[in-house]
Amino acid sequence: MAKEWKPIPIKPSYFVSDAGEIRSPSGKVLKPGLAGIGYHHLGLGRGTQVYVHRCVVSAFLGPIPEGHEVNHKNGVKTDNRLSNLEIVTHSENRRHAWQALGQWRDRNRDTRGIGHPSARLTEADVIMIRGLSADGASNSEIAMQFGITRDHVRQIATRKRWAHLA
Repeated sequence: MAKEWKPIPIKPSYFVSDAGEIRSPSGKVLKPGLAGIGYHHLGLGRGTQVYVHRCVVSAFLGPIPEGHEVNHKNGVKTDNRLSNLEIVTHSENRRHAWQALGQWRDRNRDTRGIGHPSARLTEADVIMIRGLSADGASNSEIAMQFGITRDHVRQIATRKRWAHLA
């Protein structure tokens, strides 16, 4: 099946396909970058940054109404095929992410505890730290053993960090 190309409404000299590709005025298919939040984005000339999924939807489905968002049906933020995109409200988008995909907030993972990108401790470590603290070990000793700061030990022991862990 051949790709269908339509002009991007905010920049009609550029075209977007139903497969989620963007073509420059010279006909070259552009390679998108990855935004910090996980979506493909491109610069279309001076000062015009766009998300690919929003270009696909606006070209093929029309303007995105105020207060609405684009949902990736399969949860893959880089899958910008028209068949994978739909216009939804913010609450519908969150509900879809939570129920259908098991996502937390806007990420593809639970960012608490070991799901956090900078986590160095496991749940077993945290339980051990709390036990050592309760048994009277000093925060300095515990910190040295686990390679964390004394303040981090204190926050774990007082449940200010890893609060979701019983």
